[in-house]
Amino acid sequence: MNDLSTSKPSRSQNTWSSRPWGIFIFLLAVFVFSTPLYRNISFSGIAIDDSLAVSNVMNRDNLTRIIALIALGAFALFNLLRFKPGRFQINGLLGWLILFYLVWATLSIIWSIDPRFTTKRIGILLLLSLGALYVAARFSFQETIALVFFICAVAILGGFVTELRTHNFLPFYGFWRFGGNVPA
Repeated sequence: MNDLSTSKPSRSQNTWSSRPWGIFIFLLAVFVFSTPLYRNISFSGIAIDDSLAVSNVMNRDNLTRIIALIALGAFALFNLLRFKPGRFQINGLLGWLILFYLVWATLSIIWSIDPRFTTKRIGILLLLSLGALYVAARFSFQETIALVFFICAVAILGGFVTELRTHNFLPFYGFWRFGGNVPA
């Protein structure tokens, strides 16, 4: 007779791993904290006139963004290697093209004008790619669609609330553009 306390629960049973909501919330938190929200720049609903100020804010290091992206990469790497290391293989032309693009982007540090800036951007690209690889390996197509819908819905809702709180929600004026969480 099989004792339920010693048997390993299957994916179809009611377990945390059978419900992707915990991972969905983690990924949502990563995207919320890794999105560069420019709270220090005030704008009046039209647009930001000083592009140099926006550029300076974008180039600054954001500690929460760095921590969120490293957490995403570490979480993805840990979970990818936890089950059956070496199980991944490149299937088809698309996989090879993605791998070629990532290698080419990494090698672009060599001929970059600003290697420090390029290295930061390549690091972000590689961490996000690792997260995407984990999502593709972990979730079914339907779960991936639900993940994208869930995160996009929360982002749109957050952008709408931000527009209302900053009094920039002016859809009946010709100059208005929906900025959401970041300036237009």
